[in-house]
Amino acid sequence: MPNSSLLRLPVLAAGLALLAVPALRAQTAVAAKPAAAVGTAAAEEPLSLTPFVVVESEDRGYAATSTLAGTRLRTDLRDVGAAISVVTAQLLADTASTNARDILIYTTNTEIGGFEGNFSGVATGNGFSSAEGTLQSPSTATRVRGLAGADLTRDFFLTSIPLDSYNTERIDISRGANAILFGLGSPAGIINNQLKTANLRKPTYSITQSFGRFDSHREVLDVNTPLAKDLLALRFIALNKREEYRQRPAFEQDRRIFAALKFEPKLVRHGLTQIQVSYEGGRQNSNRPRPTPPHDGLSVWYNVLNKASVDPTTPPPSLPTRSSSPTSAPPAAGSAKSPPSSPTMPAPPRAAAMSRPS
Repeated sequence: MPNSSLLRLPVLAAGLALLAVPALRAQTAVAAKPAAAVGTAAAEEPLSLTPFVVVESEDRGYAATSTLAGTRLRTDLRDVGAAISVVTAQLLADTASTNARDILIYTTNTEIGGFEGNFSGVATGNGFSSAEGTLQSPSTATRVRGLAGADLTRDFFLTSIPLDSYNTERIDISRGANAILFGLGSPAGIINNQLKTANLRKPTYSITQSFGRFDSHREVLDVNTPLAKDLLALRFIALNKREEYRQRPAFEQDRRIFAALKFEPKLVRHGLTQIQVSYEGGRQNSNRPRPTPPHDGLSVWYNVLNKASVDPTTPPPSLPTRSSSPTSAPPAAGSAKSPPSSPTMPAPPRAAAMSRPS
């Protein structure tokens, strides 16, 4: 019996050793990466952005995460204590908004005038309403916070070029006075159009065509080409648009081209040097529909002339009249009659009075 207990101890130890073998095999050491793999990982580090740039890739659908309109530096919207609305490219595409008239009817506390807006935008006076200002420049007929029109900017520089989505990356609407950031301007705020830029890493090509009512159509060509990867890139965008309306012969035709060049030379090892150049040219022809009925501006003048009479021979009562001297004595008998003297022009002030002809 004592021998049998001694035999059980080696058998139990061998069984425990067999159970421990799979556990030891599961613990494998991590192999060291070769030098080439380490170099590749270093080359694929995330791209660090400058605090003066906001890119479209940071936006998530309709929600924007950062803006330049709050502090002139890239700041998270949750940290900005101002009334700012950001319209992303996704929202522009989903609502088919191509200009300020289309998008400002959706944003907070903003209005746009004209036949497609949410207030009339016509000027009243002289007994009739006039919509000429809205027809000539519809993008400036805005109203923010119920005040005057907001200033239109491009990359936070004042501009008079109408906004269009073909070269727009996002729209920042800063409501309220902001002279501390953008200088003297409208108390309503600014509507900033951030332009599209060239991509240094990835080539992209796209053609967009859309059709609307009354034979309206729109075509956009967008080409981005990196000329030197991570160094130089060029982007070219072309627009052809013609919009027709039920009111004839109203129409609006817009043709533009836009080019953007980006250059990032590696001048400093741990710094960023970026040069951006953009150009836009185009031509607009339009005869926009009138939101008001025809009005008569001539009858007012005829009514005034019929009620008032003017005699050109009667001097106004405010002008001084000519003074005359007493009549001279009649000529003696037998003397020659002197010819009447011709009337002369009025004498200058403080001169002798003119005599009346005898």
